[in-house]
Amino acid sequence: MIRKICENDVQDRFKIGKQEQYVLMCGGEISTNIRYPRLDYWLAWYETFKAKKDAWIIEDEGMCIGEIRLDNISLTDKNARLAIGIYDENKCGKGIGSTVVKYVVHFGFTNLDLHRIELRVLAYNERAIACYKKCGFNIEGILIDNALINGQYHNDIIMAIINN
Repeated sequence: MIRKICENDVQDRFKIGKQEQYVLMCGGEISTNIRYPRLDYWLAWYETFKAKKDAWIIEDEGMCIGEIRLDNISLTDKNARLAIGIYDENKCGKGIGSTVVKYVVHFGFTNLDLHRIELRVLAYNERAIACYKKCGFNIEGILIDNALINGQYHNDIIMAIINN
């Protein structure tokens, strides 16, 4: 269900485009040309993603449908930040997200010997918050008016899971 990126993923990303729901849940601005960026946009995405060590493509039915990664890894403090995005709206709500989150959390705790994994999620992203709670994350705090999206301020929620 997760794997390293490959060149074929460029075509999958190009085909899916940037769907409005995905952009909003990630805190992006909606514009008229957001859905179908040019192919060179996705080639640049591929090169950037390929360089990331602890990052994986989420695959379903042989197609790249999302990504998950651990960022800001501190082996000294034994913590990291989790980021996940499912690009294809039609694949949301099917349990794919919680499955891969649990897998990457386990990887972080087992393979990287992390103690804490945190994430930020927009307060209006209720589906993601439910997923993270299902995976064992707890709400630690709220960053008030932390994200300016389409001219309105929104709160970010900080969630974390501790390896006990």
